[in-house]
Amino acid sequence: MEDIESPDTFDREYVKNLRAEAARYRTEAKELKSQLEDFKSLDAQIKTVRVENELTRRGLTADPSWVQIQDGQSPIEAVDNFLVKFPEFNKDITEKSVEHKSVPKAISPNPNTASKESVHPTGTLGTRGLGEIKHDPIARNNLRDLYRDLLTSSSNQKD
Repeated sequence: MEDIESPDTFDREYVKNLRAEAARYRTEAKELKSQLEDFKSLDAQIKTVRVENELTRRGLTADPSWVQIQDGQSPIEAVDNFLVKFPEFNKDITEKSVEHKSVPKAISPNPNTASKESVHPTGTLGTRGLGEIKHDPIARNNLRDLYRDLLTSSSNQKD
């Protein structure tokens, strides 16, 4: 029997090279697909941060995940559309009133050195600095309690 080569067959080396090339392209495609998914995830995170910044800039307390950004839309436009759909979030921040309390007077470590100049008539701190308050346990506790009250009153306020 004679080995006749027909035009429809290729030699073993050529087929091996074609298969290796195809495998290389498949591997590159998988890597590029993975990088594209990472990029899409990063892009989504960036958009969320931009929406969060826009909400913060406007003084709104909405969750950034509530705002949907359409293709080609800026975060500003997305927040505008959100506020059209949900006007209850569009309150004027200046109308909210927060009760401001004066900072309590720090007790002087040495009562003989306390002066009248250390406290303003309104009861706020005068020439006494945070360094003095830091070393005064009573004043430090008073200031901490005042700060906690302020946080509680501002977080419980719903206008």
